[in-house]
Amino acid sequence: DNLKIIGKEAFKECESLTSVTLGKGITEVSEGAFENCSSLGSVTMTKEVISLGKIAFRGCYSLKKVTFSDTLTTIGENCFRGCMALESVEIPKSVTEIGSGAFANCKSIVSIAIPDGVTAIRLMTFERCSKLSSVKLPDGLTVIEGFAFFGCVSLTSIDFNAKLTTIKQGAFWNSGLTKVNIPDNVTTV
Repeated sequence: DNLKIIGKEAFKECESLTSVTLGKGITEVSEGAFENCSSLGSVTMTKEVISLGKIAFRGCYSLKKVTFSDTLTTIGENCFRGCMALESVEIPKSVTEIGSGAFANCKSIVSIAIPDGVTAIRLMTFERCSKLSSVKLPDGLTVIEGFAFFGCVSLTSIDFNAKLTTIKQGAFWNSGLTKVNIPDNVTTV
């Protein structure tokens, strides 16, 4: 109960680590805490975890399952970048910020529902998620930043919401979109 934060690079490159359970009282996983733990297959978070730092799980190639805390608010930049085995991601409704590149190169993710509290999809968030075929955008989304869905070749359709105003450069470059319906309120593409 005394431990609140998993420190920066605390378990970085622990190649034999296969599972992590973030116990009671832990509120934050710092930058690079589990980066490049190549055998890590699952992560379970208790309800206290509210923040995942930059590159916290980057390069965990064997990571298939993450059970998020239902109080999580922030997924840091490049947090799960390169977690190529990650198949299913259920982002909790409590999340309001998903950092740039957070799920880039997660080549096994098939579908994603982005919580309503997220107002911007950051730069390269889902870049090269080649199996991603279903995306549910939040109602409050106003901006899709550059290259957010670059290389999502299985993404053939997407429904934009009424509040979306900006789609930045290369947002859907090299995606599989076959039809696009740009809402009237979009002012910048």
